[in-house]
Amino acid sequence: GEAMLGMNRLASKLTLTTPLCTAFHWMAYFSWIGAARDEARQMHRSQPFDAAVHAAFGAYWVPSPAVDIGAPSVWGPVGGATMTPTAFWGYLGWKGICGEIWKRLAVRGIALLPPTRRTWHRATIRIAETEATRNALPKHLRKDTRVLNRSILQGVPEVPRPAKRESYLLFPSRLQPRK
Repeated sequence: GEAMLGMNRLASKLTLTTPLCTAFHWMAYFSWIGAARDEARQMHRSQPFDAAVHAAFGAYWVPSPAVDIGAPSVWGPVGGATMTPTAFWGYLGWKGICGEIWKRLAVRGIALLPPTRRTWHRATIRIAETEATRNALPKHLRKDTRVLNRSILQGVPEVPRPAKRESYLLFPSRLQPRK
């Protein structure tokens, strides 16, 4: 609602690496999760789904509303277990190091939340992007968690080559020090 819009406006004015921005972002996201769950439950009651797939924010430590609507659920592919190796921290500068510490604390904290753990246990099918992500899950869930990198699910359309073009590099992600 209106509070969520306000949080998003404030977060957009802050840089993406500040803890305050991150906190506002996650507050807005968790608010969205609740609204999405309620809407999906209502839709499932009126016309039952064959399955529910959560296709946003693919991180293992983030809860999914798909597991709470009463239909079989597919959770993933999810990532989020890969961290910047501490051997590289010297290249990040003090702001980057603070960001990495903040991220590690946030990931551990959010992974401990009951909705996150409920997602892990209730998902009918769990798909991790990497072995590192599967290994971040509780040991008893790893055996039934499949590993499938989502990049193989995306086709690359063939684009006609221009007559002459300069070299360029494209980063299809948020501009974060760790990427």
